Amino acid sequence: MNNDNNNREDNKDVLLLGETDIREYVSYPSVSLSDDVFQKEFRKLIKQTNFAFEKKAVNEVISQLLSTKYPEIDLSFLEMYSAKYFGKEIESRGFLGLLKREKEIYIRVPRFAVYPSYENTFSIGNEGRDYRFLVFNERRKILPSIIEEKIAQSLGVTRMEEHHDVDGGRYYNVEPRLATLYYLNKQGFNTLSAEFNGLVPPIVKEKIEAARKYFHNFYFVREVKPEEWNLKNVFPKDPLVIGLKGNRAHLIAHFDTTPLEDAVKNIYNRTNMN
Repeated sequence: MNNDNNNREDNKDVLLLGETDIREYVSYPSVSLSDDVFQKEFRKLIKQTNFAFEKKAVNEVISQLLSTKYPEIDLSFLEMYSAKYFGKEIESRGFLGLLKREKEIYIRVPRFAVYPSYENTFSIGNEGRDYRFLVFNERRKILPSIIEEKIAQSLGVTRMEEHHDVDGGRYYNVEPRLATLYYLNKQGFNTLSAEFNGLVPPIVKEKIEAARKYFHNFYFVREVKPEEWNLKNVFPKDPLVIGLKGNRAHLIAHFDTTPLEDAVKNIYNRTNMN
């Protein structure tokens, strides 16, 4: 696989996450710093003694500095949704509902799924009979609430209150009710889930490792087509890696996952060369 596929964020005109162009959500820096200057300034900010009231301002400066190396990305792109065909229902109309007609039902599903580096499954579910209790990843807090809130909006949620159970799990009381999960339940599904499968190119792993100096948490983002929800063994196309610093997200890498057959071919070729 060539470097064009492994360094797709270098093209600043288009940024395809799957088949969706999210370029408008990315702020590429107008100036760039050498690695030496960047690291020197970063260490200076981290090590300097700050008063309590300076914390917010210093974090802002650190975020701006990080943006010169890792473009800031507006997480609002996670609010995008796709229309998934559900089926047909009989709709009653007219006087006393005597007129019947078939109506095609489409439900909103998130356009994207997000994964921490140690997890390959993303899920959204409901608890309760009125479809007003939303849970991510079976209440496990593996994603920041800011990411979960953006994805919830893709389902049409306009208000959500965060709650925690006695075991520390997180769930949300939302408005309006989750029509998507209501219809899915009628098909026998309790959740929407999507897996992340594929091999990450070595050059992308190197970028992530280099970024660990500046970010504690990394997340993989992939596009999920409407028909791919609740399916197994789907390989994502053109996912990206983001790092979070506070509530700000930064683009670490944008790449194409290596298909298994290509990986096997590469191993075979290296073996033959030896």
